[in-house]
Amino acid sequence: MKYVSKNADNLPRVVKAGEYLLTVIEAIETVSKNSGDEMIKLLLEIDGHGCRLFDYLVASESSAWKLDTFRKAIGEAVVEGEEVELHAARLVGRRGYARLKVETYQGKDSNKVEFWLTDHATAGAAQQSVRPPSSASSAPTGPAGKSSKDPF
Repeated sequence: MKYVSKNADNLPRVVKAGEYLLTVIEAIETVSKNSGDEMIKLLLEIDGHGCRLFDYLVASESSAWKLDTFRKAIGEAVVEGEEVELHAARLVGRRGYARLKVETYQGKDSNKVEFWLTDHATAGAAQQSVRPPSSASSAPTGPAGKSSKDPF
């Protein structure tokens, strides 16, 4: 019998949409292929579930709100107008809550960060790894009230 191994650890690859505590496993400084802007590619793990996903922090004026929201979610103070130097290596191990969604691409489901949550207590001290979705969305919006989309 022949087969192609798909999931040797038998871990779930996707979780249902909801709010989860995420840990930054890896952070790599790179450049966005679409805009040419500096970018940090985050490899995130969903605490208590073993699932991993990527998120992208792009250093552009139109994405500054997402960077601020991410920083707040991991417990950093954000001061309007302050120039910030974000170092990828210092993000590894940081934890924050995010609202995840499920997207299907070419027949395969995967999780994506819909938005980072800033209304939780310091994530590093939090023990709960999932919260049921709330009826009132506290989703941050981008410029001119537009919803966040992937930065590419």
